[in-house]
Amino acid sequence: GGLAQKRVYSARDYASLLDEPAEIEVDRPAQFVSRITLSAPARGNRTSHVMRAQLLNQLRLNDQDPDVRVSIVRGAGEHFCQGVDVALSRGALPFFTEDSDGQLIRNAVQTWFEIMDLAKPVIAQVHGECLGSGMELAAACDLVYVAEGAQIGYPEGRNMGLPDFQIYPWLCGMRNALSIMLLAETMDGPTAVRRDFANRAFPEAELEAEVLKMADRVARIPADLLAYNKRSVHRAFEAQGMRANLR
Repeated sequence: GGLAQKRVYSARDYASLLDEPAEIEVDRPAQFVSRITLSAPARGNRTSHVMRAQLLNQLRLNDQDPDVRVSIVRGAGEHFCQGVDVALSRGALPFFTEDSDGQLIRNAVQTWFEIMDLAKPVIAQVHGECLGSGMELAAACDLVYVAEGAQIGYPEGRNMGLPDFQIYPWLCGMRNALSIMLLAETMDGPTAVRRDFANRAFPEAELEAEVLKMADRVARIPADLLAYNKRSVHRAFEAQGMRANLR
């Protein structure tokens, strides 16, 4: 008899995820611009604990780097991110979250809060499928530019339940959020723009160049002013209860 043994994770376990084979790639395509590519195309860039840890670590590094004013997140291969890879989402989490019911959900939500709390803006460059966890990642970014043929949605709403990060009423408004949740259908790029999920849609062949143009416009503004501008918008939504609702 007795209590079953339970694995206890330390800060070293969380940090060890950064030493795993890289699931992101980083380049500097323009002055003051850092571009992070989710680099697991064989699995549709589905997120894992390792990918989330490495993505957050790079964004935090960018936030401290005086030569970076804006980050771009995109996916390698055919898709931005097809969701979460459940088989690769076991073991040590990217960071500590108290261990009770809903731990994985709270850890995912805190991941997206971390992106929202960065001083420097983050742009999502979305093409192909952007589903589930991928949709949540894009939603947490400050600017979202999508390919016209992208497919964006939360298919888990058909048979699994609510998003971990139920931000859609805040981003898209009540009616659009109900369409996303009750129909559980994917949106193409123009529909995502009409529903206020995305800023603009471009033909896929033009998406990378157009995103770099937008990033360059952002990067012309001093980093301290960008931080004030970003925070002022987030604080307005927090004052209305957004973060309390998402928790």
